[in-house]
Amino acid sequence: MSSCRQWIPIALLGLSFVMPAVGDPGYLKDLISRSQQLRLADHPEWHRLLHYQPRAFGRGVESLNDDPAFFNAPDGRRNPQTELAATLAAFFVPGAENEREQPAQCRFIARYAWLKERLAFDPARLPEAPCRRFRAFREALDPQGATLIFASAFLNNPASMFGHTLLRLDRRGQDERTRLLAPTVNYAAHATDPIGLRYAWKGLTGGYHGRFTLSPYFEKVRDYNDLEHRDLWEYRLTLTPAELDRLVRHLWELLPTYYDYYFFDENCSYHLLALLEVARPGLRLTDRFHAWTIPSDTIQAVSRTPGLVDEVIYRPSTASRLRDRMKRLSTGERELARALGEGRRPADDVELMAQPPVTRTAVLDAATALVSYRQERQIVATAEGERLSSSLLLVRSRVDDIGPPPSVPAPDSRPDRGHDSTRLMLSTGRDHGQSFTQIEWRAGYHDLLDTSRGFEPGAQIEVLRIGIRHREDGETRLQELDVLNVLSLPAFDETIRTWAWRMQAGWQRSPVPGEGDPLVFRFRMGGGMAFGSARSNPYAMLEGALQANPRYEPDWIAGAGPAIGWVVEPAHGWRVHAWARRLRFTDNPHHEEREAMLAVQVSGWRNHGLRLEAGRRASFDRGGRVATLGWLYYY
Repeated sequence: MSSCRQWIPIALLGLSFVMPAVGDPGYLKDLISRSQQLRLADHPEWHRLLHYQPRAFGRGVESLNDDPAFFNAPDGRRNPQTELAATLAAFFVPGAENEREQPAQCRFIARYAWLKERLAFDPARLPEAPCRRFRAFREALDPQGATLIFASAFLNNPASMFGHTLLRLDRRGQDERTRLLAPTVNYAAHATDPIGLRYAWKGLTGGYHGRFTLSPYFEKVRDYNDLEHRDLWEYRLTLTPAELDRLVRHLWELLPTYYDYYFFDENCSYHLLALLEVARPGLRLTDRFHAWTIPSDTIQAVSRTPGLVDEVIYRPSTASRLRDRMKRLSTGERELARALGEGRRPADDVELMAQPPVTRTAVLDAATALVSYRQERQIVATAEGERLSSSLLLVRSRVDDIGPPPSVPAPDSRPDRGHDSTRLMLSTGRDHGQSFTQIEWRAGYHDLLDTSRGFEPGAQIEVLRIGIRHREDGETRLQELDVLNVLSLPAFDETIRTWAWRMQAGWQRSPVPGEGDPLVFRFRMGGGMAFGSARSNPYAMLEGALQANPRYEPDWIAGAGPAIGWVVEPAHGWRVHAWARRLRFTDNPHHEEREAMLAVQVSGWRNHGLRLEAGRRASFDRGGRVATLGWLYYY
């Protein structure tokens, strides 16, 4: 690894072969010397600007940025000192400024501003480039504030199962309409593959480039809020004008570059936190995220930072607005609204016109919301939807003025108020007549019994859950290893017809006749319907399972059967889940798996809970009671 002293003559030699330098080459040696004396290469802000992190293996640091063009020194990705010296040298090299190129002072304008502040550049010896492209970029953005946006989980897309974050740059004097035109900063993988195994594998292993992009906020509202029906939460930040300037300068440096995208750690949320750390020196938002970064956890990190969040605003999705409008109506009024919204009755229907003005307005608002929902789901053609919507709005305009529709109340799923995603569980109990103690660890992030506050109702997403059990006979062994366990129980109704589904993959102990209970790989999928509400949600499914173990004859078996359950929240902090399932397998007419369980969890504090499970499980001819009492800690 080259030292700074070795880089000085190299930089100066390079300057002698280019067009005349923009400044005094002798001044470069002085700047590098002073940067060494001040130990600027070791400064946390220099490391933030270059995105240096301690190396996973070995000593030193390494930048998370994977684009060679982001660095001025050949070894700049791993050597902050040589990168700083090469960057100073690059500032002395003149360059044209056009659509395809710009001098280093402009290309790395955040680094230039920081080094200028620390070293007090003499403009007579290092003239400053005008950077017209950046000035135009800055004026076009004209940010007066910034808002961190969280899009709630979308279970039907693997890349969005944990939610998504983006950053909106707000202008002074925005209202609800002009706010939709504000630019948003988004970091995402540039994937060309359709969603599937290849997509998932490349997303997990850094197979895609992740890039920052800018787009109007209304496009993101359309994509997340309308098309995918995901609620948006807006966290308005308290960034000062100077901090916004630093953010914009560093964004300018990042837009042409790329990172290797990793779904679990270097994802949308992580790099937005790193951008905020450059904007406000002293923030340490990324320090707690090493092995994985879950978007809801990053929202908690931001909201728990004193003085960083000023206000939280809820923007309901089209589906949420529709549910709220329908919930305010009686059964007969809902049926009338559906008939109007589906075009089965005219907008000036006789029954509608006979209603009092308040009821008539509420029915028309619900019908209009239904038309919007059906358009976005492509259930009705755009032209037909616009015709229906126009006729409904025309009739509503003739109703006596009673004000705008009531706002949708914010649900209890505000993401910064949820429990932390990693969980440790210590439990004791009996299983088939034998006592045990067990330690279970889950990487992330929520199941149906965890306290529901801060999470989407009826949604379970667990990743990497490991249970190690010590039995009373003295044996300690791996009891289960779940790689992924997803359960989605959206309430089905006549207006919003969404299906319940589940998917689980991992290893579990399962009896095999004459072979004990080895670890069996199980892949299970199911689909069905859920009813009710977030506080009382019964469901029914048909499930299929594929299990594999060398002790089976053959090595793998398939099975299918029904599953039913009921999730209830009788009071705040209490969660109850009762379920039963029965699977019949193809390998043996007597091979069935049956389960009937009741589980209760009490969460008196956000990151602590007590869980009790009891019931009966059976496989082949082996069955018995199961009971477990556990303490849970989330961190």
